[in-house]
Amino acid sequence: ALGCPASTVLPRVPEPLKKPAAEWGKEVHAWKEGIPPTKRVAKWLGELPVDAEELRSSLWPSGQHEVMLKMSKAGEVSTEPASTEKRRQEFKADAWLMGIADWVGFDGVVWRIDDLKTGRDAPCEAPSDLAQKMWYADCWLAVYPKEPGLVLTITHWPRYPKGELPTVIGPEFVDRYSVDRWHYEKLLPAEELASRPTAQEDARPGPWCQWCKCELYCPARN
Repeated sequence: ALGCPASTVLPRVPEPLKKPAAEWGKEVHAWKEGIPPTKRVAKWLGELPVDAEELRSSLWPSGQHEVMLKMSKAGEVSTEPASTEKRRQEFKADAWLMGIADWVGFDGVVWRIDDLKTGRDAPCEAPSDLAQKMWYADCWLAVYPKEPGLVLTITHWPRYPKGELPTVIGPEFVDRYSVDRWHYEKLLPAEELASRPTAQEDARPGPWCQWCKCELYCPARN
């Protein structure tokens, strides 16, 4: 996470060590993309008070699921639809920062980026509170330099919910001035902190901890 210098340098735990939560998240993300649900996701969807397919289409209308974004240290940005794992590894090979936006769409007026979260707790009060979301906005506005801004949302389901509709955090319009300011006041200083020799000890707990792959080595948790 950009908010935690230690997470940029600590060893990452392989996904199998967090399998129950990771597998649930993958299954929900797959359903979000239109892939037929697994048995437990189908059971969960059957408990919802609305039609699951109508809900999915309303949350993620026509657009692109799984969009890869990367930024070089010089600030150059590239994007492309996510595909095979091999291509993902090739795409991030020369990246300073790399991420995958869960859904990107254009409603005829403004670009929208949504992120699906299945963590225990809602990750924030506003999408702009998360560095990850502001970085997505930073990248996308670099690709579309004439856009005045874009809309960010986060769709959050508690882990293993029963009959609960998601909490949609947003929509929040972030303008280009705010994103540019974030880039220079937050992103570049974070790069400097992550480059320090003491970065491994500079753990900064926050909402991002529930998705972090470095927690077994985190000095704030051990």
